[in-house]
Amino acid sequence: MSDDPTLPLQAKLLIFGPPGTGVPLVATGLTRAGVLAEGWEGGPEPHPAADPANLAPGQGPVLLGLEASDVSCLARSMPPWSERQLTAEVAAAIWELEQSRERLFPARLRADLLLDSTHLSSPVLLARVRQLGPYLTEQRRDQPVVVVESFGYPRGVPLDLGWCVDARALRNPYWEPSLRMLSGLDQRVQDFVLEQELATKVLSATEELVHALLPELKARSRRVLRLAFGCTGGFHRSVALTEDLGRRLKAAGVNTLIWHRDLPERP
Repeated sequence: MSDDPTLPLQAKLLIFGPPGTGVPLVATGLTRAGVLAEGWEGGPEPHPAADPANLAPGQGPVLLGLEASDVSCLARSMPPWSERQLTAEVAAAIWELEQSRERLFPARLRADLLLDSTHLSSPVLLARVRQLGPYLTEQRRDQPVVVVESFGYPRGVPLDLGWCVDARALRNPYWEPSLRMLSGLDQRVQDFVLEQELATKVLSATEELVHALLPELKARSRRVLRLAFGCTGGFHRSVALTEDLGRRLKAAGVNTLIWHRDLPERP
């Protein structure tokens, strides 16, 4: 973390989120990579991310918010519980977490980007932030980046999305024995999914909406557009749709990142 008071605030990336979302991890990782980053976990101490003067849209520092479920936050930020102390410790921890979220709320409203770390390992979280680094600094502000992600509904909808598209109406490759153990990264699974007329309609409509939104986002200095496809397991249909939309957007010259939340070890 950079503590140099002579640095202009605009040059810093302010990372914020409740305890347990990974704020110190991300701030340290970015600092080691040469990015001026400062973290805040919503404590009562004065902080630039709590200053209303820094929360006007399109002005001030870049704000990167981290989010996670309450259960994940508590599990990561608290020491192991003893059975005897469980009730009191949980009650106190929940109260502290609620206070933290309340103090963070204005910064969350202004955030240039939110990342849900609930289901992400430390290496994957760092990998994602590093991928987004050029779009959160001054290096690539000519056009917002579109992040297209796949996920499975049973593990919950990511908390940080702009919107998501339900792919569960498509025929599921899982019920084809030859495709069950493959993922949507495999060409055979992609052919099975994308040959469906509904898949074509969903992809075309989503692509059209992305292109309609990008000029407005750029005009409002928005840096990131987040959308996702969800299916039953986050392994076949949503992955295939995500890959295809990513290819379409890249071919059209759109800055695009492709993420797969529920594929093992995929950033």
